[in-house]
Amino acid sequence: MELFQEFRKERVLDSVPAGPVAVGVSGGADSVALLHLLWRLRRERGWKIAAVHAQHRLRGEESARDQKFVEDLCGRLKVECRVCACPVTQRTGIEEAARILRYGAFSRVARALGAKTIVTAHNADDQAETFFLNLIRGAGPKGLCAIWPLRPLSDVTLKARDKNVDLVRPLLSFSREEILRYLKSQRLDFVEDSSNLNLEFKRNWVRHKLLPLLKEAQPKIQNKVSYLSYLLQKSSEAQDLELGKMQKKVFLADGRWLDVEAFFRYHRILRTLFLTKLFPHSSSKGIEAKMATLEKERRLKRYLVLMAKLIQ
Repeated sequence: MELFQEFRKERVLDSVPAGPVAVGVSGGADSVALLHLLWRLRRERGWKIAAVHAQHRLRGEESARDQKFVEDLCGRLKVECRVCACPVTQRTGIEEAARILRYGAFSRVARALGAKTIVTAHNADDQAETFFLNLIRGAGPKGLCAIWPLRPLSDVTLKARDKNVDLVRPLLSFSREEILRYLKSQRLDFVEDSSNLNLEFKRNWVRHKLLPLLKEAQPKIQNKVSYLSYLLQKSSEAQDLELGKMQKKVFLADGRWLDVEAFFRYHRILRTLFLTKLFPHSSSKGIEAKMATLEKERRLKRYLVLMAKLIQ
């Protein structure tokens, strides 16, 4: 079945309301395919598509070429194109700096357009790369959830003003190979980012070195990782739901005091997860120490503990 027919059935698209929709478009294969797919669906869904191109000015003439390509593509599709100057000035942590600037630009454009949704072109290969990158960095279950198909933009920008804007990634079910076949079938060109070959960037090392080795043992490694990330995301959602209910039971109204007896009615696993959520930067030993403090307070029949005491 043609990728478009599969794409239009993606359930995450049901969260995108009619009206203005901002789409991140770099000019690369994935974003060109995404823009074209959304463009084909625009009348059916009542969307007014606007492309957002973040100009980081990192690759000189190549960056200018990318911008012109996106502007020309939008011109042919009769889609509004917003180019945002997001120059990266630092020499280290370039990828993360560019990412922060890019999503900041998406936020500004969404607010200017009155858009409730920003759509980006992350695919199954990106999901696998992110999973292994986070694994190498020592991430826990949350990090191994990798890329979420639907999240508030505020989860990325950490700005309260973005909590009512959704960040949607409808291509996570599709591999880069499938996307390239779609582009070929539609006779769509795209541009190549030469920095994607630079193995000094860890993501590129995962993409060009690690994943090809893993594919020798498991040719469908992207699909396997995508499914595992999906299961971890669902587990995380269920966990957050339970911890939210727990929080209402163990905290007093002002949130400064913890009801020790209520806390210990829950299973130890939930108690540990609860403390880990409250103190995300604590080590496992730190969480154990906080648990020991609460156990001591319980033995001494001190049934209310000031939260500040656990921060020490």
